[in-house]
Amino acid sequence: LNGGHLTKLVTLRRQDGVAEGTIRLMLTTLKGVINWSNGAGYLQSDSLTIPKIRVNNQRTRILSEKEEIDLLGLLKTHKNPDDYDLVVLLLDSAARLNEIQQLKWDSVDLAHREIRLWRTKTSTESIIKLTDRSYEVLLNRSNTKTSTIVFPSTNGCLRRTTPKTIQNAYKALGLDN
Repeated sequence: LNGGHLTKLVTLRRQDGVAEGTIRLMLTTLKGVINWSNGAGYLQSDSLTIPKIRVNNQRTRILSEKEEIDLLGLLKTHKNPDDYDLVVLLLDSAARLNEIQQLKWDSVDLAHREIRLWRTKTSTESIIKLTDRSYEVLLNRSNTKTSTIVFPSTNGCLRRTTPKTIQNAYKALGLDN
Protein backbone atom coordinates (compact mmCIF):
# COMPACT_ATOMS: atom_id res chain seq x y z
CA LEU A 1 0.00 0.00 0.00
CA ASN A 2 1.43 3.35 -1.00
CA GLY A 3 0.33 6.91 -1.59
CA GLY A 4 -0.31 6.19 -5.27
CA HIS A 5 -2.90 3.59 -4.32
CA LEU A 6 -4.70 6.10 -2.12
CA THR A 7 -4.59 8.80 -4.79
CA LYS A 8 -6.08 6.34 -7.27
CA LEU A 9 -8.78 5.40 -4.74
CA VAL A 10 -9.71 9.08 -4.34
CA THR A 11 -9.86 9.52 -8.12
CA LEU A 12 -12.12 6.47 -8.51
CA ARG A 13 -14.45 7.63 -5.73
CA ARG A 14 -14.76 11.06 -7.39
CA GLN A 15 -15.54 9.39 -10.73
CA ASP A 16 -18.30 7.46 -8.93
CA GLY A 17 -19.79 10.80 -7.85
CA VAL A 18 -18.98 10.38 -4.16
CA ALA A 19 -19.02 13.66 -2.19
CA GLU A 20 -15.73 15.12 -0.96
CA GLY A 21 -16.87 14.85 2.67
CA THR A 22 -17.53 11.14 2.23
CA ILE A 23 -14.11 10.64 0.65
CA ARG A 24 -12.48 12.51 3.52
CA LEU A 25 -14.34 10.33 6.03
CA MET A 26 -13.18 7.20 4.17
CA LEU A 27 -9.56 8.39 4.32
CA THR A 28 -9.87 9.31 7.99
CA THR A 29 -11.11 5.80 8.74
CA LEU A 30 -8.30 4.30 6.69
CA LYS A 31 -5.78 6.47 8.53
CA GLY A 32 -7.08 5.12 11.85
CA VAL A 33 -6.64 1.54 10.62
CA ILE A 34 -3.11 2.33 9.41
CA ASN A 35 -2.17 3.98 12.71
CA TRP A 36 -3.53 1.00 14.65
CA SER A 37 -1.66 -1.41 12.35
CA ASN A 38 1.59 0.53 12.89
CA GLY A 39 1.14 0.50 16.65
CA ALA A 40 0.37 -3.22 16.67
CA GLY A 41 3.46 -3.96 14.59
CA TYR A 42 1.57 -5.24 11.55
CA LEU A 43 2.55 -2.46 9.23
CA GLN A 44 5.59 -0.26 8.83
CA SER A 45 4.40 2.61 6.67
CA ASP A 46 6.45 5.66 7.52
CA SER A 47 6.39 6.69 3.86
CA LEU A 48 2.61 6.37 3.42
CA THR A 49 0.99 9.78 2.99
CA ILE A 50 -2.76 10.17 3.02
CA PRO A 51 -4.11 12.70 0.51
CA LYS A 52 -5.66 15.82 2.02
CA ILE A 53 -9.27 16.41 0.99
CA ARG A 54 -10.76 19.85 1.37
CA VAL A 55 -14.49 20.12 1.82
CA ASN A 56 -16.43 23.24 0.97
CA ASN A 57 -18.65 23.70 4.00
CA GLN A 58 -21.04 26.07 2.29
CA ARG A 59 -24.52 26.50 3.66
CA THR A 60 -27.15 24.12 2.45
CA ARG A 61 -29.42 25.71 -0.09
CA ILE A 62 -33.09 25.79 0.83
CA LEU A 63 -35.68 25.04 -1.82
CA SER A 64 -37.82 27.93 -2.95
CA GLU A 65 -41.59 27.54 -2.58
CA LYS A 66 -41.91 26.84 -6.31
CA GLU A 67 -39.11 24.25 -6.23
CA GLU A 68 -40.76 22.50 -3.29
CA ILE A 69 -44.15 22.46 -5.03
CA ASP A 70 -42.58 21.14 -8.26
CA LEU A 71 -40.61 18.45 -6.41
CA LEU A 72 -43.56 17.22 -4.37
CA GLY A 73 -45.80 17.34 -7.44
CA LEU A 74 -43.37 15.14 -9.35
CA LEU A 75 -42.93 12.74 -6.41
CA LYS A 76 -46.71 12.39 -6.05
CA THR A 77 -46.79 10.84 -9.53
CA HIS A 78 -44.36 8.07 -8.48
CA LYS A 79 -45.70 4.55 -8.01
CA ASN A 80 -44.05 4.29 -4.60
CA PRO A 81 -45.69 6.67 -2.08
CA ASP A 82 -42.57 6.40 0.10
CA ASP A 83 -40.82 8.94 -2.15
CA TYR A 84 -43.36 11.69 -1.49
CA ASP A 85 -43.80 10.80 2.20
CA LEU A 86 -40.06 10.67 2.89
CA VAL A 87 -39.40 14.06 1.27
CA VAL A 88 -42.32 15.69 3.10
CA LEU A 89 -40.90 14.59 6.44
CA LEU A 90 -37.41 15.71 5.46
CA LEU A 91 -38.65 19.14 4.38
CA ASP A 92 -40.94 19.71 7.34
CA SER A 93 -38.63 18.40 10.07
CA ALA A 94 -35.26 19.61 8.71
CA ALA A 95 -33.95 16.24 9.87
CA ARG A 96 -31.06 14.38 8.30
CA LEU A 97 -31.91 11.56 5.92
CA ASN A 98 -30.57 8.86 8.25
CA GLU A 99 -32.65 10.26 11.14
CA ILE A 100 -35.87 9.84 9.17
CA GLN A 101 -34.77 6.49 7.74
CA GLN A 102 -34.19 5.20 11.29
CA LEU A 103 -37.49 6.60 12.61
CA LYS A 104 -39.52 3.92 14.37
CA TRP A 105 -43.21 3.97 15.09
CA ASP A 106 -42.58 4.02 18.84
CA SER A 107 -40.98 7.46 18.33
CA VAL A 108 -44.08 8.80 16.57
CA ASP A 109 -46.77 10.34 18.79
CA LEU A 110 -49.74 11.09 16.57
CA ALA A 111 -51.91 12.09 19.55
CA HIS A 112 -49.51 14.95 20.38
CA ARG A 113 -48.50 15.45 16.73
CA GLU A 114 -44.78 15.05 17.32
CA ILE A 115 -41.85 12.76 16.61
CA ARG A 116 -38.76 12.07 18.68
CA LEU A 117 -35.53 11.90 16.71
CA TRP A 118 -32.23 10.63 18.00
CA ARG A 119 -29.53 12.97 16.65
CA THR A 120 -26.54 10.68 16.24
CA LYS A 121 -24.24 13.53 15.26
CA THR A 122 -24.84 15.34 18.58
CA SER A 123 -26.00 12.36 20.71
CA THR A 124 -29.17 14.17 21.69
CA GLU A 125 -32.88 13.64 21.25
CA SER A 126 -35.08 16.24 19.58
CA ILE A 127 -38.84 16.48 19.74
CA ILE A 128 -40.21 17.78 16.45
CA LYS A 129 -43.75 19.12 16.18
CA LEU A 130 -45.49 17.83 13.06
CA THR A 131 -46.86 20.16 10.45
CA ASP A 132 -50.34 19.37 9.15
CA ARG A 133 -48.77 17.90 6.03
CA SER A 134 -46.36 15.63 7.96
CA TYR A 135 -49.11 14.60 10.36
CA GLU A 136 -51.30 13.50 7.41
CA VAL A 137 -48.40 11.54 5.89
CA LEU A 138 -47.72 9.69 9.15
CA LEU A 139 -51.40 9.15 9.88
CA ASN A 140 -51.90 7.56 6.45
CA ARG A 141 -48.78 5.42 6.86
CA SER A 142 -49.84 4.29 10.34
CA ASN A 143 -52.95 2.68 8.83
CA THR A 144 -50.79 0.38 6.67
CA LYS A 145 -47.88 -0.41 9.02
CA THR A 146 -45.89 -3.47 8.02
CA SER A 147 -42.80 -2.83 10.13
CA THR A 148 -41.59 -1.17 13.32
CA ILE A 149 -39.75 1.26 11.02
CA VAL A 150 -41.72 4.11 9.44
CA PHE A 151 -39.83 3.89 6.12
CA PRO A 152 -38.65 0.28 5.83
CA SER A 153 -36.71 -0.99 2.83
CA THR A 154 -38.38 -3.53 0.56
CA ASN A 155 -37.12 -6.33 2.82
CA GLY A 156 -38.41 -4.59 5.99
CA CYS A 157 -35.00 -3.42 7.22
CA LEU A 158 -33.46 0.05 7.50
CA ARG A 159 -32.88 2.00 4.31
CA ARG A 160 -29.25 2.93 3.77
CA THR A 161 -29.34 5.30 0.80
CA THR A 162 -31.53 7.92 -0.80
CA PRO A 163 -33.86 6.16 -3.22
CA LYS A 164 -32.68 6.60 -6.82
CA THR A 165 -36.19 7.68 -7.76
CA ILE A 166 -35.87 10.70 -5.46
CA GLN A 167 -32.37 11.48 -6.76
CA ASN A 168 -33.72 11.30 -10.32
CA ALA A 169 -36.55 13.68 -9.41
CA TYR A 170 -34.00 16.23 -8.11
CA LYS A 171 -32.04 15.93 -11.34
CA ALA A 172 -35.14 16.15 -13.55
CA LEU A 173 -36.07 19.45 -11.91
CA GLY A 174 -32.50 20.79 -12.03
CA LEU A 175 -32.19 20.98 -8.22
CA ASP A 176 -28.56 21.10 -7.19
CA ASN A 177 -26.97 21.24 -3.74
